[in-house]
Amino acid sequence: MPKALEFVREHQLDEASHELNGALHLDPSSSLAQMLNAFVYQLMARDGDSAKLVLAEKGYLLSAQYDKSNWVAHYMPGMLFPD
Repeated sequence: MPKALEFVREHQLDEASHELNGALHLDPSSSLAQMLNAFVYQLMARDGDSAKLVLAEKGYLLSAQYDKSNWVAHYMPGMLFPD
């Protein structure tokens, strides 16, 4: 996942998502990978692809499901639809 984080820092979101989806293919129950991938989808939505909001929400919910103590994953869905 370090490579995915580097891609996020460089705002190469498609590449970051590709890396994280690869990690999730190996371990779909990784709360961290689910949360980071959701965050990348959230950034993609902020950049104009609003369809990614649904994927971000699902990713945060899965992350929270796999690690109930992950407070960030519980908090972030509320930040997706602030209206």
